[in-house]
Amino acid sequence: MTVTKLPGKGVVTKLPDAGKIGGATGKPNVGGTTAEQQNVEQAQGALSDAFEKLEKAERKEAREALAQDPAFAKLVKALGTYENAANALAVAMTYLKAVPEGDGIKPADVAEKIVGHIGATTAISRTYANASAALADPRVKAVLDKAGVDQAHVVTGPGHGAAANFALLFFEGVLGKIYPERYPQNAQGLQNLIADFCRPHSPLPSHVNPGVPTVSEGGELGYSFGIAAGAGLANADSFILAQIGDKEAEVGPLQAAIENHNAVYDFRKGLVLPVVHANGLGISGTSIISSRSNDDLRSYLWGLGYHPRIIDAEDTEPMKKANGKAKDLEGLLEKKAGGAGGLDGDIDKLRREVRELRDQSAQLTNAELQKAIQRSIVNLGNKKALALELEGTAKELADATKGAAERPSDQLAQKRMEKAADKHHETLDRFRLTRTPFIVYREAKGGGHAPAYIDGKPTKGAPPSHQIILSPQALVADDPKTREYLQRWLDDLTRDVGVKGLVPTKGTALGEAASLVLPDKGMRLGEAPLALGKTDAKLDFTDPGAFVPELKDRGAEVRGSNDLVDKYLQKHFGENRGDAFFFGADTAESNKLKGTVTSLGRRLNTPKGEHHPSSTGPLGDAIDILSEQYLTSMAQGVVNSGKQAFITNYEAFHQVSASLIRQFIKFRKQAVEANERAQTLGHQGDFRPPVPNLVLHQSSLAFAQDHNGLSHQNPGLVDDLAADPRQHVQVFFPAEASSAVFMTDRAMRGTDQVVALVVDKQPRKQFLSKDEAKELGEQGALVFDFASTVKQGAKPDVVLAACGGYHTDEVLAASQILKAFNAKLEGQGKQGIGVQVVNVAEPFKLRAKEGEGNLVMQALRATGRAAPEKPDPTVFDDATFDKLFPKGAPVVMSFGGFKRTMDGLWQGRDRDVSNHGYINEGSTTTRFDMMVQNQCDRFTLVADVAVQALRAGKIDQATHDEIVAFCGKELQSHDARMRRGAGDDPPSIKNGAWPVPGQDVLASSGG
Repeated sequence: MTVTKLPGKGVVTKLPDAGKIGGATGKPNVGGTTAEQQNVEQAQGALSDAFEKLEKAERKEAREALAQDPAFAKLVKALGTYENAANALAVAMTYLKAVPEGDGIKPADVAEKIVGHIGATTAISRTYANASAALADPRVKAVLDKAGVDQAHVVTGPGHGAAANFALLFFEGVLGKIYPERYPQNAQGLQNLIADFCRPHSPLPSHVNPGVPTVSEGGELGYSFGIAAGAGLANADSFILAQIGDKEAEVGPLQAAIENHNAVYDFRKGLVLPVVHANGLGISGTSIISSRSNDDLRSYLWGLGYHPRIIDAEDTEPMKKANGKAKDLEGLLEKKAGGAGGLDGDIDKLRREVRELRDQSAQLTNAELQKAIQRSIVNLGNKKALALELEGTAKELADATKGAAERPSDQLAQKRMEKAADKHHETLDRFRLTRTPFIVYREAKGGGHAPAYIDGKPTKGAPPSHQIILSPQALVADDPKTREYLQRWLDDLTRDVGVKGLVPTKGTALGEAASLVLPDKGMRLGEAPLALGKTDAKLDFTDPGAFVPELKDRGAEVRGSNDLVDKYLQKHFGENRGDAFFFGADTAESNKLKGTVTSLGRRLNTPKGEHHPSSTGPLGDAIDILSEQYLTSMAQGVVNSGKQAFITNYEAFHQVSASLIRQFIKFRKQAVEANERAQTLGHQGDFRPPVPNLVLHQSSLAFAQDHNGLSHQNPGLVDDLAADPRQHVQVFFPAEASSAVFMTDRAMRGTDQVVALVVDKQPRKQFLSKDEAKELGEQGALVFDFASTVKQGAKPDVVLAACGGYHTDEVLAASQILKAFNAKLEGQGKQGIGVQVVNVAEPFKLRAKEGEGNLVMQALRATGRAAPEKPDPTVFDDATFDKLFPKGAPVVMSFGGFKRTMDGLWQGRDRDVSNHGYINEGSTTTRFDMMVQNQCDRFTLVADVAVQALRAGKIDQATHDEIVAFCGKELQSHDARMRRGAGDDPPSIKNGAWPVPGQDVLASSGG
């Protein structure tokens, strides 16, 4: 057994290799405990002892500083005053609607509807306040200056504890800057703050939200650490405190963030400090992370590359005594309520003792937490310095290697290369051995300030503490008992100053505390520009036409659409490093974006990360790991902080993150509304400027799953987006490779939207000129005159439309079959079917204008109740729509998503439409067979055109029967071929090889 030193203090026992456990053969001794197994247990015990010794040493250091350093003791006292004030204001916002006047709280002061999660506020206040104070420490400031950090922000996972966040933002003066006419830092601002919390239509709902500086809403749990990492990744000049709820830590995305952070985070960027608030309870159950022993938590986090630090606010002698005396106090209060007299003196004495003991405990805990956060920030800064040093040694090694290759006989050049390699690998080892700090802050839910008992029942650390512990009905009852609980609670927190004293003015205890706790302006946690999406970054764009080749002949060239997109993205991300970020769910290469991920380098910090040929270890700029929700949470942090994010994934598996994507859309919608609201309340200019789009690149589509089955067939994200606010979503279905480049460029240039970019990847024949592709990409739809059977501008009998690359192939093939039938009919002296072929690349533009056809809203609009009707820029204008789909012409539409999605998009449009789309059929099969099984193939479409033409009176029954019989025969032939075990499509169909003029398209496709 070998022993190694912990970074800093303490000793860690290195465990034996797994292969050496269990005897000479390496097999476990089932019959009993072997000596080797005992060694492992002893090693684990030694590791636990080492951690405990280290934490005891750090706790002793903090307490000695508290006793011997007057400045530190003054800061710790200020922290107690500051967090108590924040907690008091959170309590007042939760239970009151007005600042109480006169003696005691009256029923009229109580909020009409009490909403809030008071149990989450205590840890938010404490860790927020301590992070603020740490940023003001001279040693920390020196490290931050060296690391280039000039802004700081907090991401609050338990966002339902927002009352604490709002209180802290009020103390910082941030709310007054955003809403100068509503929340100035004075008595009226305080009154409005209390009145507005959770009031309908106010800027301060129950959760952290875009109405205040934040990159996360925190309502749907599981994303705080990932969002914080994204914001840090996008802002190298930042420090981000990630407040993680303990129930949140049970959620898959949060677990993925803890698992993946050290493996893929770019430590050259912002400093991100995770802190778990382990208060033990959720709505009704115990949290798993809080129920784990300290030993288990330390071992788990250590194994993932963290340096864990556990701080337990309950594990102090003063708090243990306070808990006992709080129980005694409740006993006296119950006796008094039962009619016993003469207890007031004992009650007051016990109440003071509980308050003093809690204060003593808070000082011990805050001293320990303050030192831990200071130490953590310093360690993060040192790790960033190592990452930047590693970048330098990598460049030196690259230069030396190049020199050695150019001068192979130069011994000095060879030695220089060897020396550079040794230096680089030594730096790499130091980087990997430098662990990331991770703090677990334990406290009982409700913390150290709420009443520990209400009406004889425990509340601290008990289920009632999750939300509200005082009955709304009892608070307004004639009996003042419950209001007295609330009054004592607020008096204890404000030191009898009362709610009116919760304005940090100069000369007050709170004002003096704020002057010690808050860092310099610009470094306060609520002031970070990134928290509002503000950035000086300007994205550089290249003309997408530079990546589009000229078309020689329609159908003559074969390429995958992502082949050209890959070249565009290589250029874009290469020119926008640090401002645009590429993510993949281990799908970048499969989705044919290998050039992009290789040019950026796949970042992986773990020791075996270099084994993949496209990995560049810790210095890569692309993250390509199989963790959709973690990637999406990181991307949200990137975009909401003002930078650009692009995620490539299989079409089916963007759906894994659908809920978070929807939360992001809500955030952007609220951001626009908050911007407008702030301006009405006195804010000058944009409070929240627009931010770049979040681009979701979807490939490996449902209709071309050559080697995957039904699990990989799910175009559901587009279906979800159709229900989201129109102005914040876009869906692009480019028809082929050239239009894919133009639409990718559009997606990357836009703002404040989620754009689903649905791009096929399999080889297909190309058919659009550069100008046609550009027009389609810019306008969202195009009449394909070259494939239509009617002359340009003539009214068609039927419109045959496609949305999606593979569906476009089938529509083009169908149009050629119809042209052949028309020639045959004309030879018989009959009129052919006039077909206009249309490609729709932006399906959401098919929708009717928002509100159109809503008779109720039209009636209310006439009364002035509803806002006047506005132009809807998200849909085709009437002239464009009528040109694409002339009135009176039935439409046959083939769509690369769910059929029901397209059915919904046409609602409100005065057209007769027959839609074809995915209907959950097919598995591991060929592309054309997928089309057949989902009724999107060329023959089904031709038959449908014949049906629509007959209904419209454009052809006779005999012609209809002939066309349908041909199509039925072809489909029967296909079915027979597949039953015989065919593994691929016939040459006439493979790769979307739609027929060209001159080919006998009425001959059998091969059965």
